[in-house]
Amino acid sequence: MNMSMNPVFEVKFDPTYNPEDDPVNADQYLQKVIYERDRCPDVVTVPLDSSKLKPQVPCIPIGTGKETCHTRLVPTKEWKDHQLLTFSNLRAKMQALLIENEDMECSADVKRALELARDSINGAKKLFESFQPSIEIVVHISQTLWARLISRQIEIINLMIQNKLNVGETVVDNPTSMNNAVKDWLGSWIYGTLLGIRTPLEPEMHDILRKLVVALSKFRSLCINSTFDDLAWIGIPIMIISVYYNQRDL
Repeated sequence: MNMSMNPVFEVKFDPTYNPEDDPVNADQYLQKVIYERDRCPDVVTVPLDSSKLKPQVPCIPIGTGKETCHTRLVPTKEWKDHQLLTFSNLRAKMQALLIENEDMECSADVKRALELARDSINGAKKLFESFQPSIEIVVHISQTLWARLISRQIEIINLMIQNKLNVGETVVDNPTSMNNAVKDWLGSWIYGTLLGIRTPLEPEMHDILRKLVVALSKFRSLCINSTFDDLAWIGIPIMIISVYYNQRDL
């Protein structure tokens, strides 16, 4: 109780009231509060001995793991603004379509393809090659399944990275060849993923998106002879995840 403040009303102390007893009215209650306050021992403070404190260990990772982008691949502000505006408009349309078509039945072919994509990287590759990320597909993909599909995309990119590092090895029936067809279906599905996932995102989804950026940036760093346009399919999702999905440290 701050006794330096003026009371809002007059407190009449009852000389016959024993503060050890329970109060029966407001005056006796305040009288008991003052009595208990006076009984409390004084608070004593001592200087903090910093030598006895354990060193603080930060829990936040120091680095993101993202590879530095070569200067020739750094996008201009105009390019980023254009891509973000385009993405925002497309995402708004996609999300509206998802709401309108949430009761759409899943065909047997799509259902089977999604099951195989969830279970293996080869199943995911077949899904990405055989289907476009259209509303007929995306409407049946939950956030949990999206997380699994993004993990498959990361696995495919990591295979592409390994192939880059092992130049000269014979690779048979491996989704690591960077021909235009691979760029088309993988780039299309990564972009379609960012359009189709629903918000708010689960914490796990934020982590997976960050891992996708790390994988994409690592592959881009190995494409030393590629032009900005050649690698736009990588630069666009990196920029979208960092800005639109608020991972600005990437």
